[in-house]
Amino acid sequence: MTHPAFALTQHGWLRRLLRPWSLLMRTSERGLIIFAAVGAALRLAVRPSTWNRAVREELARQVINAGLFAVPAAALAGIGVGVFIVVQAQQWLDRLGHVSLLGPLLVVGVVREIAPLVTNLLVIGRSGSSMTTEVANMKMLGDVDLLEAQGIDPFVYLVVPRILGMGIAVLCLNLIVLLVSLISGRLLVLIVSSDPTPMVAFADNVLRSLEVIDVFNLLAKTVLTGMLTGAICCVTGLQAAPHPLAVAAASRASFMRCMAALLTVSGFVSLSMYLDLV
Repeated sequence: MTHPAFALTQHGWLRRLLRPWSLLMRTSERGLIIFAAVGAALRLAVRPSTWNRAVREELARQVINAGLFAVPAAALAGIGVGVFIVVQAQQWLDRLGHVSLLGPLLVVGVVREIAPLVTNLLVIGRSGSSMTTEVANMKMLGDVDLLEAQGIDPFVYLVVPRILGMGIAVLCLNLIVLLVSLISGRLLVLIVSSDPTPMVAFADNVLRSLEVIDVFNLLAKTVLTGMLTGAICCVTGLQAAPHPLAVAAASRASFMRCMAALLTVSGFVSLSMYLDLV
């Protein structure tokens, strides 16, 4: 006589019932691994013994690839934000007669939300998938095993520079997006309107609207999300099966995971700031 539990499994009902819980457990386990990788990278970063010449060169290469080479794209994104957000905010506040609210509005909209989101999307789309592919190919070709055979810790040489490099790149690119968006938007307003407010007064209005909490918001939505992106790309690449098709699958999976991490962290930070302000 067939056991009822076996019958449920055989017909797929038990698997369907447990599938959401299994997915939740796998997602939680993956998230713990990612945060553990970021924590381990930060712990190793404060050790002078970590920063030998090879690791320093690898960090510099990651910052150049993910940050320096992306400056033109960041500047273009900043111009887009300036044209579509800063100009629109200026025009509507002029019509409503509340020009004094321009600084606080730009801080809430551009500094806290739009610029970090645009920067992270730029880095994920441009550098995240390529980083996952690079790490997965290194594993498939045996380069990771070769590092271990040479007595080199793959985590120190491969993961730590990529996690820290992504955090540095996102922070620097976000500052570029912010500056370009505010400057380009203000210059366009001066061209298309008769607003007599000089650039210095505009900058002073924005700076006076900044608060201490905006610094923590900036670090959380740039450095933290950037490091999480680097960790996700490295972990996903190292977990990829040694097969060419698995490399492409890992690249797609890392993109979706990076997007999920970005939206989760950004939403949590924004909600925390909102609750604190209320």
